[in-house]
Amino acid sequence: MKKRMLVVNDDEGIQVLLARLFGEKLDIFSAFTLEQGKKLFGKNPTVDLVVMDGCVDNQQHELDSIELTREIRATYQGPMLACSSFPDYNNQLMKAGCDYNVGDLGLIGSIKKILGI
Repeated sequence: MKKRMLVVNDDEGIQVLLARLFGEKLDIFSAFTLEQGKKLFGKNPTVDLVVMDGCVDNQQHELDSIELTREIRATYQGPMLACSSFPDYNNQLMKAGCDYNVGDLGLIGSIKKILGI
């Protein structure tokens, strides 16, 4: 059985890259909005990994995913990655419930390490 990963990130480039790199090894649930992330997590609460961006619905690059991070963490005991390109946003995502502060540059290696792929 494939491991499963939820990616909440509005950056199509990152979503496409992750699908290309891990699509054969993982079931990937891609959310481009916070609402999609909430719905996908609701349907798949036992994913093996959650990847959270800091700015998802906001074109001004303001932090907007804290509430969803807290909602997921309230019931989810698995690993969560903070992967914003803004270091301060990653720190705030960590306070909201993420386990790993990886940023965009450390994302691929961290996924491989955490999921053992």
